[in-house]
Amino acid sequence: MTSARKRIALLVRKPGLTQDAFIRYWREVHGPLVAATPDYGLYRLKYAQSHIVQSGPIGAPFQFEGLAAVWLPETAPIDFAQTPAYRDRIKPDEERFLDTNKTLGLSAAEQIVVSGNAAIKFIVLSRRDQRLNRREFCEHMGSVYAEAIVKAPTFGKLLRGFRLNHIRGAAFMSGTKPSENQTVDCIQEFWFDSREDLDHAFLSRDYRDIAATHENALISPTSTTSVIARELVFFENGRPAPLASD
Repeated sequence: MTSARKRIALLVRKPGLTQDAFIRYWREVHGPLVAATPDYGLYRLKYAQSHIVQSGPIGAPFQFEGLAAVWLPETAPIDFAQTPAYRDRIKPDEERFLDTNKTLGLSAAEQIVVSGNAAIKFIVLSRRDQRLNRREFCEHMGSVYAEAIVKAPTFGKLLRGFRLNHIRGAAFMSGTKPSENQTVDCIQEFWFDSREDLDHAFLSRDYRDIAATHENALISPTSTTSVIARELVFFENGRPAPLASD
């Protein structure tokens, strides 16, 4: 298992902007603009957007318009938010399509349990049971729970990628405000070849056993939300990613 420093934003569109206009602008204008920012690779290893396809099969409906994520290098010359590139180029563009007063920024440690991806990305957001502190919750999710998922005969066979984003707290990201009331402690990301495989995995006896044994003891019962998304990578390995224009 490997890990990386990461920031995740839960996006809310600007008032008066339709959902279609928001999606189009985010993908066709903002994504390429960010990826083409000079020296962006000094401050970010990767930038990706997760576009909502439909609500997920577990938990409550997702209440945001999408998720944006950036991966951080170990060191950077200065905080990116203090650079002219961010202040004069990226921030004004964000204000054209985002409600930055409601969009939430989170700091995370990404744990890569199963490296890889596939056609279907499934995202589960949860809050820990308040009887557990954050360290206890993250340790159990990242070890016992993660191992149970991977070793489950049906679930593990269908799984193509699995990441745990352990939320460390609030973070300013791309003009967003930090989340004052921590409502997310873990964001799980699963990849499957098809929607049928996703449904099969989460309806399996494997998953019911895992939920009964681990999730019910770890996660606040009314906190889970889920969404099926399509991930678009706009910047990776020091340059704009070709998949951004597919």
